[in-house]
Amino acid sequence: MDHLIEDSDRLKPCPFCCSAAEIITLEGEAGPDDPSIGAQCVQCTNSACGAASGLIYPLMDDVSHLLMERWNKREVPGAIASAQPAPWPQMLAALASIDTALGLPEDGCNSTARTLAAIRELRAEAAKSERRSIAFGDIVESQVLAMQAAVLAGHLESPAHGLQWIVNTLAGPGHLPDLEEAKALGGAQAWFDRETAKHEEFRRAHPGPKP
Repeated sequence: MDHLIEDSDRLKPCPFCCSAAEIITLEGEAGPDDPSIGAQCVQCTNSACGAASGLIYPLMDDVSHLLMERWNKREVPGAIASAQPAPWPQMLAALASIDTALGLPEDGCNSTARTLAAIRELRAEAAKSERRSIAFGDIVESQVLAMQAAVLAGHLESPAHGLQWIVNTLAGPGHLPDLEEAKALGGAQAWFDRETAKHEEFRRAHPGPKP
């Protein structure tokens, strides 16, 4: 068969599997007497789907625009529509609204397979974010406990013991500050102000997602 047009900008994707569609010309698979020779239709490029429009015989005219128009209408044929339960239009509208909420393209392809795939991807991302949140919470908790232990050691033992708790907490992950650098900046407060400004600048350049 001859692949006449392969233009996803004009042909909407398959309404069943969301694959690209193309206009094809039948060459007569059954032989030279096949009555379908020369007929054209729109066909899904996914061989596992195989959805196709009705055949049109072009005769002397170019029927590609007519095929595109019929394919892109997304109308449910009367025989099929009458066989569907009463809320069929509402179901299609609900599926379209879900696709919009998921950020899927408004291309007329309200495929349950595509919608479910997007939902599965969002669930996987949500699980990943939850694991990150738990890990971050554990880090914060361990830091708070270490600072609390430092206060206790400073009061119950000696200031040196309290400071050692803080030093050990920072030294483990390699977060001890550079003493000489802090001196050159003018002390602890100047170092703190500079690091805070750097973090705020980074956060402005990399804002989190909007609620």
